[in-house]
Amino acid sequence: IARVSYRVNETHYQRQTFASHPDRVIILRLTADRPKQISFKVRMDSPHKVSTVRPMGGETIALTGQVQDPSLFMYSQITANAPKSPQPLTIQTDGVKFESRLRVVASGGKVAVVDGQLSVEGADAVTLVLAAATSFKNFQDISADPAARCEAILAKVEGRSFENLLAAHTADHHRLFQRVSLNLGHTDSSDLPTDERLKRMKKEGLAADPALIALHFQYGRYLLIASSRPGSQPATLQGVWNELLDPPWDSKYTTNINLEMNYWPAESTNLGECHEPLFDMIDDCRISGHRTAKANYNAGGWVLHHNTDLWRGTAPINNIDGQWPTGGAWLCHHLREHYQISGDRDFLARRAYPAMKEACEFFLDFLTPDTKTGWLVSTPSYSPEQGNLTAGPSMDHQLIRALFDSTIEAGKQYLLDGRLRSR
Repeated sequence: IARVSYRVNETHYQRQTFASHPDRVIILRLTADRPKQISFKVRMDSPHKVSTVRPMGGETIALTGQVQDPSLFMYSQITANAPKSPQPLTIQTDGVKFESRLRVVASGGKVAVVDGQLSVEGADAVTLVLAAATSFKNFQDISADPAARCEAILAKVEGRSFENLLAAHTADHHRLFQRVSLNLGHTDSSDLPTDERLKRMKKEGLAADPALIALHFQYGRYLLIASSRPGSQPATLQGVWNELLDPPWDSKYTTNINLEMNYWPAESTNLGECHEPLFDMIDDCRISGHRTAKANYNAGGWVLHHNTDLWRGTAPINNIDGQWPTGGAWLCHHLREHYQISGDRDFLARRAYPAMKEACEFFLDFLTPDTKTGWLVSTPSYSPEQGNLTAGPSMDHQLIRALFDSTIEAGKQYLLDGRLRSR
């Protein structure tokens, strides 16, 4: 919960804000310690060019829009410079559609829609409820109705008090966050603001404030809880906190270490549920990765190179650093780790083992005998240790060996695929 409090003349104001996972809304609560002191106007806008705002009744407005397909820009450039042709280009221009709805619930005062904005005058307290949705169903289907999704979200919270919504939010968060405690000791630094604690630690060392290390540990858990829940997308390079249309590294999933780093705390800090979005991504990449394995290498199984995104691209991108075919092998380690810690044999049989097996099948087709030693090596690939295209980088072989070992062990437990294990 983010809180801000301040005083204007004789009135003390407070704002409380939280993003509720169970109710899928963002809540902003405005209060004052004197009656009729809250007046404001609130509007909605978007950096996307294709967007409009419309009233949805006396206390709700909606922002509707569509993500501009990059092919629109390409098409405009091509048609502007190309001679007229009897066969015009046909380009798919339907991008993801989105809608958000903002509802104001006021105690006292008046609420009205004025010039596309919600206007509140003389209220005692106000709760703003924001719902948002897109047309995205999965990486192969964007046909959902964002308006219907927003309507369903707001219907679920209709008539519920701020206290009720807050209680649901905190109970949901506590269920995950309070599973783990870490006590490294305390000093008088624990009572200082965080910026002063950091300055003192830099000057006096870790012993001056061991509780700050425990706080940092819990902050990492907090970020994972906030950015990766069942049913959501995995945490990207920016987590979920990206406000840019053209973010650094496209706010993608870099699978040669960054994505895995996001999920290193998942199992070891008792947040196995937060691993679920990553497992969903692996399921998707198995589909697209089969296509890439066949098209690029004439190989079986599935492959994922160093980067993917919402659309589950698995082929090499960027420069030569994109020619790194071991992303799938590394992600399979997360499947194995979840089984090792949870002991969920159904998860191993139904979800983990099939992905691990198919990743092995790719490498069995992909690995190539070295001309000098005859050993099977990963090539062509990219070495993060040395750079440039190479044959047999150490990182590849460590990940592939770990994948083979894990798959053999899992197969033995179920007496499956004896022929595969013998290879």
